[in-house]
Formats: sequence, C-alpha cells, structure tokens
Amino acid sequence: MILSAWLFLVMINDLIMTLKDRGMGMHVCQLIVPCILLADDTSLLSPTVFGLQRSLDAVFEYASKWRLVYNPLKSAVVVFGESRQVSSARSISRRWLLNDKNIEEKSHIKYAGCFLAGDMKCKAAIDKAVQVGRSTINSLTAVGIRRFGMNPITSCKIWKRIIMPSMLFGAQLWCNVSLKEYEALERCQRYATRRMQGLRQQSPTEGTVSGLGLWSVEAAVDRTKLLFFNKLCHGKSNLYWKQLFMLRLSNFKYSTVDRKWGFIPDIVRILKKYDLYHHLVRYMSTCTCPDKMMWNKITYRVIHSREQRVWRASLATRADMYRFANIYTELRPSFIWKIALIHYKHLWLLATLFYLALENPFECRQCKLCGVTGQDMAKHFVLYCPALNTERNCMFETFLDVLGVENFVDFHSQEDEIVFETILGSKTDCFHSLNDNLWEQFLLVAAVGIHSMSIKATRLPMLQ
Repeated sequence: MILSAWLFLVMINDLIMTLKDRGMGMHVCQLIVPCILLADDTSLLSPTVFGLQRSLDAVFEYASKWRLVYNPLKSAVVVFGESRQVSSARSISRRWLLNDKNIEEKSHIKYAGCFLAGDMKCKAAIDKAVQVGRSTINSLTAVGIRRFGMNPITSCKIWKRIIMPSMLFGAQLWCNVSLKEYEALERCQRYATRRMQGLRQQSPTEGTVSGLGLWSVEAAVDRTKLLFFNKLCHGKSNLYWKQLFMLRLSNFKYSTVDRKWGFIPDIVRILKKYDLYHHLVRYMSTCTCPDKMMWNKITYRVIHSREQRVWRASLATRADMYRFANIYTELRPSFIWKIALIHYKHLWLLATLFYLALENPFECRQCKLCGVTGQDMAKHFVLYCPALNTERNCMFETFLDVLGVENFVDFHSQEDEIVFETILGSKTDCFHSLNDNLWEQFLLVAAVGIHSMSIKATRLPMLQ
C-alpha cells in the first residue's frame, strides 16, 4: 500500500511540473499553486475562465500520453466569489470541456469531506452538519441515548467524541457564519441533550445544555478554528500552505481595504472576541506562539470562562430559572449525573431531582391530590401536600438517620425554599461542612423519597 502511494506521486508529479512550466494555476504574489492533489483527485485552480480551460486541455493532453482516464461526469467546476444569482446567469454562457465533453458547473462541491461553496457561504456545510447530528443521535436511541437508557454523562461523551467531530468536520473553513445558521446548530445540540437527559422538548434551554456542561456550538467551532490557527503558525516554512498562510496574514496586516471574508479576518475576530489578539501581534512580530499543549490550555480556559459568564447572564434574565441558578452555579456536568455513575441503579430516580429543579415555580396549577391551586406545585408536592404526609415523614426521618441530629436541625430550621433547594441538590450554608459521602447519601434518600411519593400519587384517586 505504501509503495502504491509513492508510485502514484511519481507518476503524477510530471503533471504538476507541466502546469507549472506553462504558468498555469493560481498566482499569489510569488507563490504559484498549479493544482491540488488528494489521492486520485486533481483540483485545478485558475483566476480566469480562459486559464482554467487551458489547464483542462493540459490535463487531457497529459492523460492521453500516459493512458490515464478522467471522467467528465465525476468532474465539476465551481466559480468562487460570485453570488448564486450572478453565477446562475453567467453559467449559461460558460462552457468547460474535457476531451470535448462538458463538465458541469455547480454552486458547491464536497472536497475531502468539506463543502466548498462558490458564494463563500457555509449554508450547505451547516445543513449537512445538522442532518448528520440529528440522524446519528436518533440512530443511537436503541443503544441507550434516551430516557431510561445509559447515564447522560456517558451519552455526552459519545456526543463530544464521535458525533460532534463528524458534524464539525471542516469547520475550520467556515467563515462569516450567520446567527441563523448557528441557531440551527444550537437547536440540534439542544435536541440531542434533551434526548440524553430524558427531558421534554419544551424544557428551558439554559438548563438542558448546561446540565451536561456543554459549550454552545459556536464556542466549539471557535476553539476548532483557534487550534487550527496554532497549527498553521507552527508549520514549516517550506510548505506551500504555510507560505500561503503567511502571505494572507501579511496582506491582511498591510492592506488598506477592510476585508471581512475569509479565514484570516475570521480568526482575527475570534482572537479579539476571547482577548487573545495579542498572541497574533506577537507572532507577526517575532514568529513565536504558544506550543500545542499550552495553546490547548489557554483556549479552553478563556472559552470556558466566557461561556460560563454568558450562561450565568442568561440565567439572570430568566426569573423562572432562579431556583435552578441557585442549585447549579457552575457550567459543568450536573452532580446528579456524576452521583448516578456510582449509584447507577438509582440513575433515573436521581434524575427526578434535576427535573424538579427545572420546573417553573411561577406556573399556576391545581394539585390533583388535595385540590389546592397555586404556584410552585413542585415544592407543594414535596413539602406540603397532606395526601403524602406519610411518605414525607418517612423521608425526613431517613434524613435524620443520614445527617445526624446536629446537621438535621441546621437543615430543617432553614426557610422552606432553602430546604427544598437543598433536597434538589443545592449545597446551602448548612451543608458546606458536610462531606461528599453524606451529601450523596442525602440526595439518594431524597430521590427515593420523592419516588415513593410519586408512586402513591399515581395510586390515589385524583380530584376531578
């Protein structure tokens, strides 16, 4: 296999030299790129219609000489820099021939797994990413990515390590992504996280993604681009792509034209967004930048910090999420799911605590057990409903056994809202000195107690 690849390079090298000797290809300052080769694919580059046709003629001449066959039906031409309307109008008069056979002109193509569009937009790539994300998460329902399936943390690992990389393949080349396109990606991730955690589709956005400690898709794309930027900076100077990168970087720095399209303007925007622009300034001055490991740490730290600030700010605008905000103060996987990794038999009992934290406390409903009408039925169910006094008293007696008298008195003497938040997992002041083992036991008792209340509630006759 290794020998065959080497033999192909030897065979095709003359084509590259032929195109270069004839001055064909893309000229960027002193850099000449006659074509791009990947496996058995040949990509010709030209700034003009006439130049591309000359390259096609040269390729056909070379193929005829060495008895190679290029299939026009599997070939395509993409003209970059034109809007779709302009491209549609001009393509009528343009013809591309390979051995007197027409080659189709397309608005976009898939090359090396990446979608490249003539209008320089990413809609086709993002539509495909959303399709891949949704279809993959649906196909894994039988595996256990669903309610009453595997632990959401395990499902999240599959999402981050398998599904997301497939979705975001080639995202380094996405430029000027619109808010609408990012929202399509965010909806796909929210759909996936709700499936993993067994949540309703109407559950609040601020709680679904943060329950697994995930960033926004936009932040994940930004980090992908930042890591790619670091790789470009560390490339060897004799490589074509490194020379092209340096030329584009210099052109951006010294050009008087306000450029808004392309990788360089996009990476500059991202560096400024995360207060990392000084690294680019230093690189252009001294050609030095952090090594791969250090850059990984830097980008993770600044992006996570920003994502957490944005998440907390979003929670602050939602009055109905105040309880969730009090219980979950950091953007990381819910402690409920972490405890369930150890006590896996109680996974979906513990999940009830997470679900109750997401309930809207201002929604007015009627208790079907006792007939009381009012807000915050979740707290009423756990703390007040007289139909569940026996189960509630049993739960609090078990709290006493687990916590001991002193800790239980501190806990029970708090205001009702604090008591309820503590039952759902908040480490309030009375529990700060409690060790992790006791806290886990407390939450297990709470989960089992609320489950027993739920069972009784389904058996009791409901009020009409």
